[in-house]
Amino acid sequence: MVKINQESMKIIALFENKTKSNVKDFFEYNDVLIFIVKEGQASKAVGKSGINVKNLSNLLRKKLKIVEFKPEPVSFIKGFIYPIGAEEITLDEGVITIKVASTREKGLLIGRESRNLNKLKEIVKRYYDVQDIKIN
Repeated sequence: MVKINQESMKIIALFENKTKSNVKDFFEYNDVLIFIVKEGQASKAVGKSGINVKNLSNLLRKKLKIVEFKPEPVSFIKGFIYPIGAEEITLDEGVITIKVASTREKGLLIGRESRNLNKLKEIVKRYYDVQDIKIN
């Protein structure tokens, strides 16, 4: 179970107030505030021409990432790793395989000392019954 502290509650309340969208989950990673919004609310949260993201980013003095929750893990991961474009994302017997075109994109997904990949695994396991994520 994820514990949310007082500071996180304030940030979530501010986000929901400014964007008029509902936050399903919130956490900070690599100095970026990541908001998981309920299905169908990503465009509402981002705002016209990204105005909500710009305003909140300036207000909180941090970068923001908004990800829309999806009921199936493949669609969720596709949205989460954006702007990295995966050629193919497959789910087979609890193992998700992400195929990317370049070694640069593969490096961005994995990260230094596998930090990005481990964080992605942790986030996906919060919502879905997935055993592992592999990058090809």
